[in-house]
Amino acid sequence: MPTPPIGSTPRLDTAVIERRSGLAYDEFVEQYLIPRKPVIVTGALTNWKALTDWTPEFFKSRYGAREVLIADAPWNLGAYIDRVVASTPADPAPYLKDQIIRELDPALVRDLQPFIDYVFPNWLRGRYPSGTVTASLNRPAEVELFIGGAGTRLGELHYDYAHCHVALCLLSGRKQFTIFAPDQTPYLYAQGMLSQIKDIENPDLDRFPLFNQARAQTFVQEPGEIVLLPTGWWHTTRLLTTCVAVAQNFANASNWRDVIDDVCAPVRARRPLSGAMLHLFLRLLGVYKALGGRKCGRTTLFGPDTPR
Repeated sequence: MPTPPIGSTPRLDTAVIERRSGLAYDEFVEQYLIPRKPVIVTGALTNWKALTDWTPEFFKSRYGAREVLIADAPWNLGAYIDRVVASTPADPAPYLKDQIIRELDPALVRDLQPFIDYVFPNWLRGRYPSGTVTASLNRPAEVELFIGGAGTRLGELHYDYAHCHVALCLLSGRKQFTIFAPDQTPYLYAQGMLSQIKDIENPDLDRFPLFNQARAQTFVQEPGEIVLLPTGWWHTTRLLTTCVAVAQNFANASNWRDVIDDVCAPVRARRPLSGAMLHLFLRLLGVYKALGGRKCGRTTLFGPDTPR
């Protein structure tokens, strides 16, 4: 099936996102994570029960009576799944995104075991001097559920919260990505982690003339693949078919400085001395965690020490 065009702008980069099968952890770190280069990993989810079980019908039969928040509106999950199945590009369903899986049902996390090595160590979880910072760093460490139908779009072009890395695992369906490298930021009219351009397929070039100079890369994610996007990579998606996916953010020595700069910025703006002290604490904490190697931040994904 050919990839649908994304419009005349932005220009498509000739670079191809590599697909790797059997990518070893050390290779991932050296060739992709540290250089901040995206990669698609194939064949890494074969042991997940979710890969075969998590269909739209599965969620309707198990959790159809549950209420979920979709596009800031409450939905009955069963009714939403019906809407997803009927979704078309001309009349797309809204996107169920960022649904914390263990809040839907803690038992579901067993279907995602063993979890992928690439997100470890993950330094986000912990208890920090500021309750706000604790919430800011613990929330993106949650594994989240995404469901949508043919034609559903993520919408906003963005990079992930606080310059976290992100692992995006597609369980079923086909999903088109459009991504921009961090060096394209000057052309994307950034407002924090979001672009002001609401529709990159039909941009208003009178308002955003520099966007015409941006270079995008586009690809289609297939079932069972993991897209690993390093910190600062802008992305948006469009679903080509009904899709079920999960995602998790992560941080470690490769991006910790970027993460704490973002998290501490609001504190520094309000209380410069407190912000500087918090930043120093988090920097030293990063040194301590780095000494722990891969073991540090490996057992807190679903374990009993998970902060509530």
